[in-house]
Amino acid sequence: METKVTFKNIETAKAPKMIAMLGALVAIVAAFLPWGITSLATVKGTDGDGTITAVLGGLAIVFLWIQKIPVWISALLGLAVASVGVIDFVNMRDAVALDPGNGSVGIGLYLTIAGGVVLLIGAVMQLIQSRK
Repeated sequence: METKVTFKNIETAKAPKMIAMLGALVAIVAAFLPWGITSLATVKGTDGDGTITAVLGGLAIVFLWIQKIPVWISALLGLAVASVGVIDFVNMRDAVALDPGNGSVGIGLYLTIAGGVVLLIGAVMQLIQSRK
């Protein structure tokens, strides 16, 4: 029995990959946004670990695009991005607490964590889909 290839089947097959790539893109953009804000300074992600998360997000996009690299590597990159984001979030939260009422964690850290989680979820979805 032949399996009929339809437009819907093709789009469904690409959805996890696109989700993972979107997460990686969010992580890259987040690196250039504020990660911490105090009355004295605004810290962008690229002033610290944002460079690492941007590179990891870029590698994930390349690996997902090439398709010859195992998808689980992109999942690990997503986990790494989210982990760096969480660690930096805790550190930044403690740092801005020293400037009560005037400090806050920047949007870039929230987006870094979200991007890493979305990258991880998309890659895991793609792994599950490929095993069916």
